[in-house]
Amino acid sequence: MFDALEKGDLKAIWIMGTNPLVSLPDVRRAEAALAKAPFVVVQEVSSKPETLHYADLILPAAAWAEKEGTMTNAERRITYLSKVTDAPGEARGMWRFFVILPKGWIIMVLILKTVKKCF
Repeated sequence: MFDALEKGDLKAIWIMGTNPLVSLPDVRRAEAALAKAPFVVVQEVSSKPETLHYADLILPAAAWAEKEGTMTNAERRITYLSKVTDAPGEARGMWRFFVILPKGWIIMVLILKTVKKCF
């Protein structure tokens, strides 16, 4: 994916649940790819990750204790988590943005098509 970003073949990337500038072996290349990307979305729990510097859109994610459901860890074990506390502000479980954002995009596309027809 980062190769495609660097070449310009991939125009947007949505980073969630990971920090590629820590987990990828060639950090400088990942930074260069993110710098070239026309649109970067970062969905993150913390305000600290380096990827936020490249983000065009930052979505506040809820931490594990702020949501209820299942989690798959690095060993591929599935665990059920009970909600311990409410998420702060507008933070949401990562999957909720997959429900919310497409609805907004559909509305924007419909508005743009209507405006084009008027002119």
